[in-house]
Amino acid sequence: MKTKTTTLLLLLLATLTISSAKCNTTTTINIDSLIEQQVSTRYQGAIILELETEDGNIKGEIIHEQRKKSVIFNRQGVWQSTKYDLLKSELPKSIKDVIKASKYSSYWIDDIEVIETPSRSLYEIELDKWFNRDEFTIYITFEGKIL
Repeated sequence: MKTKTTTLLLLLLATLTISSAKCNTTTTINIDSLIEQQVSTRYQGAIILELETEDGNIKGEIIHEQRKKSVIFNRQGVWQSTKYDLLKSELPKSIKDVIKASKYSSYWIDDIEVIETPSRSLYEIELDKWFNRDEFTIYITFEGKIL
């Protein structure tokens, strides 16, 4: 009798464990599918290199238009932001002119990244000054407003 009870308890525990594992797998697959769908809609032809959970968000790396981009989704799989490097030669002349006409005209552009969010897109520009260790980052909207 004791053996039958032990066997039944072990079978019940195994069934619960398998059911629980299936639920977790299904949730992960649904979130991954949602992210894949959003990436393919937003960035046609993109390839997802990596997805990982970090700080409660899902962070990933994609290749889109021959450029590596970092994407962030919330835990529900909704897109939050994308960030990628931009070459100096790719920065629009209008944005360069905004910098030249500002108090930052004596600085040179060291690094540029584009940040896209649901509410706006920005250039994150790291500026340096010649012969000085004065460097900092400014943000400029695509419309040319320095924030």
